[in-house]
Amino acid sequence: MAKKKRCDDDASKALLWDESFSVRAQVLDKQHKGLFDIINQLRTACARDVEKKEVLGIIKSLYTYSATHFQDEEALLEKKVCILLGEQQSHHAIFLDYVINLEHKVNSNVESVDEEVLIFLDTWWKEHILKVDMQYSKFF
Repeated sequence: MAKKKRCDDDASKALLWDESFSVRAQVLDKQHKGLFDIINQLRTACARDVEKKEVLGIIKSLYTYSATHFQDEEALLEKKVCILLGEQQSHHAIFLDYVINLEHKVNSNVESVDEEVLIFLDTWWKEHILKVDMQYSKFF
């Protein structure tokens, strides 16, 4: 019996940025593209069944890049539309907590990155950009 892959490396499942994700702020669009790339790296690493050390490195990159993006986004919002800042900060904190918990679970062998984790990351970012971030796009 063939070994079942924990993650599907099907190119059609890659998280791809397109103009529908544009929030009209070039720096934030570029960062969103970068986040999509990191999640796709995680999908590829998982499908290749790489060592835990490599997966943890990608998770750390996801955390660091996300935290930087959130700081930049919040700084721009503070200048433009303070009314949306609190909601953004709440969403950002939830995501960063998720990534920290994922890192701890993977590091301690409680959980591995599998298709369910990747679906969560894909869905979270798509919904966050299209539903939460789009609220501020009219100010750019």
